[in-house]
Amino acid sequence: MELQRYRKGRQSLPQAIRQMGKRSLMALTATTVGWVVAAATGKTILGLPAAVATRMAAGSVASSFESRLVLKEGVEQVKQSSARLAAI
Repeated sequence: MELQRYRKGRQSLPQAIRQMGKRSLMALTATTVGWVVAAATGKTILGLPAAVATRMAAGSVASSFESRLVLKEGVEQVKQSSARLAAI
């Protein structure tokens, strides 16, 4: 998916690599949690919901983190603009 966005010019290569890494890390974390839960409980059926819930939570946390970064950048731009206007 990220490679298609890169090929069509919607993303730069560093953005595509970062996005692929983030998605891979979330998938690896969710899989690991699923296996640990299945091994700890001795019931394989409990591993799947644990993995899915972990992946959903990780996606939510990552989305919140990205939103905060965008908001922080916006606030910095507003501060810089205010300082420039005050200097005029």
